[in-house]
Amino acid sequence: KYNFDFRQQGALTEQMYFAIPKELNTEHKKSLDDNTSFYIKLHGSCNWVTEDKKHLIITGQNKTGEILENGLLSWYQDILKQVLDGEDVKVFFIGYGFRDTYLNEIIKDAIFKKDLKIYILSPLKYSDFREQVRKVWNGFNGALDQGLSGYFKTDLKELFPNQSGISAIEKEIEESFFKNV
Repeated sequence: KYNFDFRQQGALTEQMYFAIPKELNTEHKKSLDDNTSFYIKLHGSCNWVTEDKKHLIITGQNKTGEILENGLLSWYQDILKQVLDGEDVKVFFIGYGFRDTYLNEIIKDAIFKKDLKIYILSPLKYSDFREQVRKVWNGFNGALDQGLSGYFKTDLKELFPNQSGISAIEKEIEESFFKNV
């Protein structure tokens, strides 16, 4: 349990950093067979540290190797692969710009081999989003064409404008993504 407000503005304090285990024990691992919905955070946070209190930031050309060396992040990737290997899987991406080739390969394989359906929420017009994806990885556009089942041009402030009522875009997402779940 953490006793601080995540909405706090300003610099991160020491109490806001979380140690990420290098290795996972059996307690951390559980079967995915009985679950039908998953929330998988594909990217890290600015407030992660290693067990020896060094900042954990993974960037650059060797992302895949660094991720595979970290128990938690490697486990996230394993979960993603296992979930995407299922039948009739739909994935909703929020805030992912498809800039990570190692994740795109996993997603692309699931689209072509398992008929993965993807839904994307982005503040960009679809044509701008598609151009952005094409610039960072041209090979993914074919997968995007085949797998895309829904695109929602919005941001989280528009999606959840206030505490009262459901926004029109939220209704559209619910009808599109959550039907037949």
